[in-house]
Amino acid sequence: MTFDAREFVAEDCWILIGVVTFALLSLAGLAGLEALADVIAIVGWFLLVPLFLFWGEEIADIALGDDSEPDRGVDGAFEDVFSEAETASKPSETETSARRERELDENR
Repeated sequence: MTFDAREFVAEDCWILIGVVTFALLSLAGLAGLEALADVIAIVGWFLLVPLFLFWGEEIADIALGDDSEPDRGVDGAFEDVFSEAETASKPSETETSARRERELDENR
C-alpha cells in the first residue's frame, strides 16, 4: 500500500483540515485568544474545508498535476501550431531531390 499525495488531497485532505482546525481552535480558546479562535474557525471550517470537500480533485490537479494530460499552457499550444505549420510548408526530402534532378536534367 503506497501513499498517493494526489489521491489524498483529492479525497481526504478536507477531513485533515477539519481536525487541525478543531485542534488549533481549542488551543487558541484555552490560551484566551477568542478573536484568533474566531478567525481560525471561519478560515478553517467555512472556507478551507468546503473548498477541499467539494473541489478537492480540481485542487489536486492544479497543485500536484493531472496524471491524464500534462499541462503545457498557452506556450505549448503555440508551439504545436507553429511546428505543424513549419512541417506542412517544408517540402519533403524526396520532393526536393526530385526537383533538383529535374533542374539538372534541364540544364544538361
